[in-house]
Amino acid sequence: GRAIRADGITGARTVTITNTTVRDYQKSGFEPRSIGAGSMTMNLSGSTAGPSHPLETLIAQNGVSYVGAAGTVQNNTIYGSGYTETFPNTPGASTAVLLFGAHDVTVTNNTLTSPAGRPGTDIGISVSAGSSDGIVISFNRVNRLGPDVPDDVGVGIDVFTPDGSRATLICNTFSLWATN
Repeated sequence: GRAIRADGITGARTVTITNTTVRDYQKSGFEPRSIGAGSMTMNLSGSTAGPSHPLETLIAQNGVSYVGAAGTVQNNTIYGSGYTETFPNTPGASTAVLLFGAHDVTVTNNTLTSPAGRPGTDIGISVSAGSSDGIVISFNRVNRLGPDVPDDVGVGIDVFTPDGSRATLICNTFSLWATN
């Protein structure tokens, strides 16, 4: 379900991805993950994530997902997606960029958008899960073409502080969100 996934299972691993386009993926376009004792750093630049395969009623989808990983997301075009819960008790939200338990990630100078003719992105950038820290989000255009239907989330950037997550936000611009 992921177009490109890089796993750091043992030791420190670094991958650099430049000028790469992924689309029609199921769950994530680009996904670095740190697993167990391993650590993964992904530096993603000049690339395009999306649009994903249209699965808005089945799963939450993310253009870029950092899971326990570090790195940079710079000068990319990233499509988010909308998610409409159709199965009982399966809440979720789609994002353009998901930083899940991530650390030391800089997200800068990207254009985030939603696919034409499809529901709008639920969350532009989400920072959550297990005290994400060392996150800098700067100079991004966090846009969507229109709201999701229903637009039950609609947040440009969400930093979930109750779990200890932290981020520094600098000069981002927003368009068509319920909450910027």
